[in-house]
Amino acid sequence: MDGRLPDLGGRLFLYYPHGRLRAGDSGVECFCILLMRPKTINSGIRRVVLTLCTLATLLLCALAVFAERLPVRLYTSADGLGSGFVDYLYRDSRGFMWFCTRDGLSRFDGAKFVTYRIGDVDSPPGIENIFESRDGTYWVNATTGVYHFDPQALAEPHGDSPYLNAERVTEWRGQIVEDRNGDMYIGSAGLFKKVIRDGKIDFEKVELGLPENPHLTFVVFDMAETNDDCLWLNTSWGIIRRLPDERVVFYPHDKYITGGATAMLADKSGRIWISRGANLAIMRPEPVSAFAGPERLIVRDFAPSAKIDVVPGSEIAFPKKTGEIFEYVDPDSINKWPSKRLLQTSDGDIWMTGENTLFQFSENSVHRFTDAEGLPSVMARLEEDAAGNLWIGGHTSLARINRSGFVTYGKEDGLPTSRFFAINEADDGMMYFAQLDYNWTSFDGKKFQTARPQMSRDESYLWTSRFGFLSRSGDLWMLTNKGLYRFPNGRDIASLKDRVAAAVYGKDQGFKSNAIFQIYEDKSGDLWVSTRGTASEDFGLARLKKGEDKFTLFTSADGFPDARSATSFAEDAFGNLWIGFYEGGMVRFDGTKFQELTKEDGYPTSGNVADLLIDRKGRLWIGSSIEGLFEVDDPSAAKPAVKKVKFDLGTVSNNIRTLTEDRFGRLYLGTARGIDRYTPDTGFVKHYSVSDGLASDFVVDSHCDKNGDLWFATNDGISRLTPLPDERSSPPKVLIGGLRISGTPQAVANIGSVAIDRGELDYTDNNFQIEYLGLDFRAGESLRYQYKLEGADQDWTAPTEATTVTFANLKPESYKFIVRAVNSEGAVSDVPATVTFKIVPPIWQRTWFLLLTALAVAGITAFVFQYRTASLREINVALREAKIAEQKLRRSREERLAELEGVRARIATDLHDDIGASLTQIAILSEVAQAKVRGNGASEPLEKITDVSNELVGTMSDIVWSINPEKDHFSDLVQRMRRFAADVLTAKGLEFRFLAPENEGDTVVTSNIRREVFLIFKETVNNIVKHARATRVRIELAVDNNEVAFRISDNGIGFDPENPRPSSGGHGIGGMRKRVEQLGGRLLIISEEGTGTTVSLSLPLVEGSTV
Repeated sequence: MDGRLPDLGGRLFLYYPHGRLRAGDSGVECFCILLMRPKTINSGIRRVVLTLCTLATLLLCALAVFAERLPVRLYTSADGLGSGFVDYLYRDSRGFMWFCTRDGLSRFDGAKFVTYRIGDVDSPPGIENIFESRDGTYWVNATTGVYHFDPQALAEPHGDSPYLNAERVTEWRGQIVEDRNGDMYIGSAGLFKKVIRDGKIDFEKVELGLPENPHLTFVVFDMAETNDDCLWLNTSWGIIRRLPDERVVFYPHDKYITGGATAMLADKSGRIWISRGANLAIMRPEPVSAFAGPERLIVRDFAPSAKIDVVPGSEIAFPKKTGEIFEYVDPDSINKWPSKRLLQTSDGDIWMTGENTLFQFSENSVHRFTDAEGLPSVMARLEEDAAGNLWIGGHTSLARINRSGFVTYGKEDGLPTSRFFAINEADDGMMYFAQLDYNWTSFDGKKFQTARPQMSRDESYLWTSRFGFLSRSGDLWMLTNKGLYRFPNGRDIASLKDRVAAAVYGKDQGFKSNAIFQIYEDKSGDLWVSTRGTASEDFGLARLKKGEDKFTLFTSADGFPDARSATSFAEDAFGNLWIGFYEGGMVRFDGTKFQELTKEDGYPTSGNVADLLIDRKGRLWIGSSIEGLFEVDDPSAAKPAVKKVKFDLGTVSNNIRTLTEDRFGRLYLGTARGIDRYTPDTGFVKHYSVSDGLASDFVVDSHCDKNGDLWFATNDGISRLTPLPDERSSPPKVLIGGLRISGTPQAVANIGSVAIDRGELDYTDNNFQIEYLGLDFRAGESLRYQYKLEGADQDWTAPTEATTVTFANLKPESYKFIVRAVNSEGAVSDVPATVTFKIVPPIWQRTWFLLLTALAVAGITAFVFQYRTASLREINVALREAKIAEQKLRRSREERLAELEGVRARIATDLHDDIGASLTQIAILSEVAQAKVRGNGASEPLEKITDVSNELVGTMSDIVWSINPEKDHFSDLVQRMRRFAADVLTAKGLEFRFLAPENEGDTVVTSNIRREVFLIFKETVNNIVKHARATRVRIELAVDNNEVAFRISDNGIGFDPENPRPSSGGHGIGGMRKRVEQLGGRLLIISEEGTGTTVSLSLPLVEGSTV
């Protein structure tokens, strides 16, 4: 067709097929038809008209465009990824995903990232690709060269950052591939093959025999191996096919390729996909037998057999004949971006990235997605994980597409709002949705259409009301706070915005209130409508029978409970209508009367009974916003039994808002925190959240359409899920990821270990911290773990999401730590991970030591017994002899003490009777002589003789008192001190108070202590009389089992203890202190000039001890 259509009026219609616009897979086509009169319109006008037509075309097409949101999750360094700039993605044989970033090598186990450092501390952190060879070792291409490491080798701790013990083997950098023969190649500035020289790994260049081209640099961009054992290279010079016999087929480029993300892929059908700059080509290679001959180099043209326009959503042709090369043309995407990467997933689809565009090539069609669907703005390498999720690297973030997740639509798809409240399906499969502000939206699988009927803007809906309803007759019913609106032919969206309601029903038409709450159509076509106003008398239920125009209100006379507003309905196979209430509780209507179902019957009465569902087996399911899920196996029973479905509240929410069932008999519970898929036959639960593509986690309505797709309405979009049959998931793997013993990190294999044996450990190494990890890449899957420590307990713990466990102060024993992963379906790890160790007891608790100790103790005991027996005999003899000696010594001591006391008594008597009497006689005679010579100059010497004699008499009296054994008691000391104080102080007119304990008189005070106490007391009293100028004196005495003490206080003029007045006799302060210290006592003098003086003395009762 040449694009021209004739017109009888002499005009031409020009059809522009390239005016077609597409987004997603809408398949919507727009045509630009230009009405022209060739002879009457000049070129300027023609250009204006063309421009206007183009703009109009774009506008019309935009109305049909929608960009569904894919179930994409983005990861960056904030999630633990090394960097959002991801150069390469790789899935290893163990199930780990590896991501080569510009800041380290990141490993993902389905739950968290671990980022490793490779090379020296100063090595650049950029990682370009990773490859696992057949022997299970890894080859990492970093910016400093290629590194090789064994994942089973123990990784010694290197500070806080994870570190791979990798060996640098070459400075060459590039793509790595291993052929079926086990030969490994690196594609770089040439093709390099791994060799072993002197036991070391090296790479030597492979001569390809290409024509010389000294002016152009040769670079290998990508490599692939085909089933015929050929190695294909995509290079800057052209495409190279290295045959099994090492001959080369060369397809030179028509122009030099300088770089970019040039890719190559050999798909499962044997086709070769080649990205060359901005071009994409697919080749069906010729068989190896087509290159028979001796030539080592065979040159072929890379000439496309056909150019294929790529139209997303349409069928696409692939080369079928050998030797055919198809080039694919799409100026808006494929040919727009030079950077492309290719991947074939397990289902056979080919995926290709091109900057911000992702292509999916199925067997006969192609689909296109862009960053408008939630993908990164710059995409590069791709990889598929073990669960079938598609991972896309790039320069901004890492993306994961859950290919079994939700497709979501919202405001960005041209809708007036992202808030959805109700889902309806017409008989023809067209979907209809009630949206915010009473917008009524249709969806035909390709595009949305929205209109708002003619209603007042101040109409509002009630909380949890599914306010838009399409009856089987095609009428649209809108539920508002001011009545129930009916619009005929609600499927005609185009005319709806211009139409007013055919009827409005409210209180005047039989309802209890104008506040319309919920609506339901039963199998016979009757409509059931509930109301819920501000007061309980506004709550009610009415029915509009098919063909009638008047609602009938139900009352308590019909058995309908008062003050209840119906929120959910379901009709069982026997025609019974089940109704749940917003206030809790339920009724069943058998066509004539209501039967109330109470708490005593086991039915939920707390919270909103938000939804009811009759499943494919005829069972009734009840969803409560507080009490969770209930099941009625036989809804037809006279008294239907109900049972509550018990879940682990850590995984399933009790706040159920909506229920639906898929074609496999699985229930979907829409809750306030996502969707829980429950399989009644197995009890398995799978949780869906926003990470699976769900628009929002608060789900308000759900529906299973005629195609088996499930729809979920949320406050931020509507999501569609195509359920797939259950695939029994593989038991999750579990590994030991880290081990600390007494705080010290232990060496663990780089990628984790299934079994670790630490052997025997010292008894001080009894604190363990064990980290473990599981592998499960299913989106939304959250593994839990069970463990036990054999040697301490034998039972598995309850499942937990914790991935670290600590054991403290383990007793010496043999232990085996066992951990297993548990997925949401209850499958547990086939091979649990283990840590085995033995804590040996200290030497003194070991058997051999205890045995030797027992023998030694027995020997020593026997020896000691014999020795003791002999010794006891000797001791008994010695004791008898000692006792006799002791008795003799005691008698000797007693005799000596008695003799000593007698001596002391005789000395005291002699001093008193002889010397004392003589001194007294001298004193008396001197006084007589003094009286006779008074008046002349001879009296003064006689006075001195008298004074000295009197002092000697007093001193002699003190000496006699101190050595007299009959005065060795505290009472004698008190009596002597009291008498001296009375004689001296009273004679001077001083008022004094003497305080002494009355019940300590029998306490023995040795003669020397008595003497010193009395002399210091006497000196103190004399100093008060001579120097203090005091008027009052207080004297306190005390004694206990250890010491005797006194304290004397006066109110005199005081003095400076550090600079006392010169003593005119007596001991003086210095002498007093010295004597007290020699006896082990304490002397404390407290005084200031003008404030009085306090003297405190403490002396031990036993000489030689201290106080």
